[in-house]
Amino acid sequence: MRICGIKLTHDGAIAVVEDGRHLFCVEQEKRGNGPRYQSVDNLDAVVFALAEHGLNPRDIDQFVIDGWDGENESQFQLLSGAVPVALKGAPYVERHAEGLLDSVDGYGLLLGGEEFPYKSYPHVTGHVASAYSTSPFASAGKPALCLVWDGCIFPRLYYVEPQGARLIGSLFPMIGHAYAAAGLHFGPYRQPNRSSWDLGIAGKLMAYIELGSVDESIVEVFQELYETRSAADTEQARRYRENINNAEASLAVIHDFFESSALRLKAKRAEDVLASFHVFLERLLVKEIAMVLLRHSSLPGARNLCIAGGCGLNIKWNSALRATGLFDDVWVPPFPNDSGSAIGAACG
Repeated sequence: MRICGIKLTHDGAIAVVEDGRHLFCVEQEKRGNGPRYQSVDNLDAVVFALAEHGLNPRDIDQFVIDGWDGENESQFQLLSGAVPVALKGAPYVERHAEGLLDSVDGYGLLLGGEEFPYKSYPHVTGHVASAYSTSPFASAGKPALCLVWDGCIFPRLYYVEPQGARLIGSLFPMIGHAYAAAGLHFGPYRQPNRSSWDLGIAGKLMAYIELGSVDESIVEVFQELYETRSAADTEQARRYRENINNAEASLAVIHDFFESSALRLKAKRAEDVLASFHVFLERLLVKEIAMVLLRHSSLPGARNLCIAGGCGLNIKWNSALRATGLFDDVWVPPFPNDSGSAIGAACG
């Protein structure tokens, strides 16, 4: 069985897996020194990638497209050569706890002038599949937990075994973009206009905070605002928690969080504010995953952890999870962010 996984949106890539063996993955940003986070905007890229490895579209048994924004379906508008193509895909997250492998099936993937059927699975499915499939747990046939924390979603914990996977639950109501959004309010990347977005800010902040120190009074401000704005049993907080498919609404809540923080932290150094916010999130992550693990400690493989999603690039948080002693083994693939989504689509 030869499966081609395609990530159309940012960090676009084409990957092929044959009988459980990874043949190749081509990332668009690495072609001809392309722009960082380059998408696949023309399906000719798929044809070219296959041809470079001695394949043509008819050699593929199944095409799989990574899901994207949308509550029930995602929509893609792109080209095949000079021909406009409209494709539908799965949503960002699964629609119910057992729905990671629920597919949206489509037809009309136009490759080299010929149309092909395809499947699409939720975006988070690709993260779970890429992390678990490449882990030592999968090769040994063992189950594991998988933490997925992406930019526009709360951290989600899954239970994965060779027969399938299911959602255990969200750990806490804080989208992954909060980390980068902090940099738009404090420090050298601060911007008065926050409608634009730089996907590279989070990585820069992870280095920048080494200039700062953790200030417990700052952490207390973030903790208080988190409890009242995100975790409380208020209409505003409930609306934020329930509206996870609306990235703009979620970001608006996060920006309001930091605007309120800034009013109370005017006397603090920006590098200390950012270092403290990093530690606030780290402590929250460790605390909440420990609480969930306590409730599910009887699950086989509960002491094995895979980490995926854009926040899986945060080596400090990964190290903190390892250091808890809650897990016997922690696996972070070399592509926890969307650069591994094509591989995940092919593995799903």
